[in-house]
Amino acid sequence: MQRQRTMALKKLSKKDRAALKSLLSGDIAANSLLDALENGEDSLCGLWHGDALVGGAALEQGKNAFLYIYIARQFRGKGLGAQALRLCENELKKTAPVDIETYWLHGDENAKAFAAKHGYAYSFSSALMRYSGAAFELPVLPVRGYEDADFTATQELSARAFHEMRLRVGAFPNSTVQKPSEKMRETWKRTAEERFVFVQGEEIIGHARLDGDEIDSVSIKPEAQGKGIGRLFVKHLCNGILKSGYSSVTLYCVVGNWARSLYDSLGFQEEYIEDYAVKTI
Repeated sequence: MQRQRTMALKKLSKKDRAALKSLLSGDIAANSLLDALENGEDSLCGLWHGDALVGGAALEQGKNAFLYIYIARQFRGKGLGAQALRLCENELKKTAPVDIETYWLHGDENAKAFAAKHGYAYSFSSALMRYSGAAFELPVLPVRGYEDADFTATQELSARAFHEMRLRVGAFPNSTVQKPSEKMRETWKRTAEERFVFVQGEEIIGHARLDGDEIDSVSIKPEAQGKGIGRLFVKHLCNGILKSGYSSVTLYCVVGNWARSLYDSLGFQEEYIEDYAVKTI
């Protein structure tokens, strides 16, 4: 009798990484996994069915866990996605998460139906945007690197700005102003070289974090919004990324966010939209 092959979730060797890169290439749905692969992120694992590498998965453990599964097209329609989902969820549940977030490409009705079938409820959508133009002409701006002493003021303005954005969008009815913690402060301190603040007089009115070629987050104090400060800050951040050697700048913009008009006016182009969903554990 033929032995039934099983699904397995494994860390990747150097050889496995090369094989997975080949498997992922050419499908826009695998872009985030390709980025994780190229950045050497530990959250990325390989999915095997017997001896065959059939896809990859990104897992981020914690109270609010994250999961993204990709099965290569030639292996779909065999129930492997459901098996992979069980494997990955069981791995994440080891750290007792409150919920697990995932996403799919907007317009992928099969992925949408699969997520809903397995208990994931749609939350919001976000557009990946890219700027591929030249550096902006700018005067010298009051922007400097983040310091640990900035934490209280910077965290407060960022938390308020993002909370108000989420309320305006309307897709986050349970949004609250994120409270500071010592763990968060240590994380910000560890990533200080990636963070920048916009200062007006003695007051910090803007904060941003960069991650390679991506503007990971940017926020302006609510009372300072609508005065052109965000436009100057984003231009400055773009210039910094381009000066570092990257050929373009990327960012994600939540669908419905007023900032979309700013990014459009600066020359950012939408590449695709991702739909996010959450499953309560």
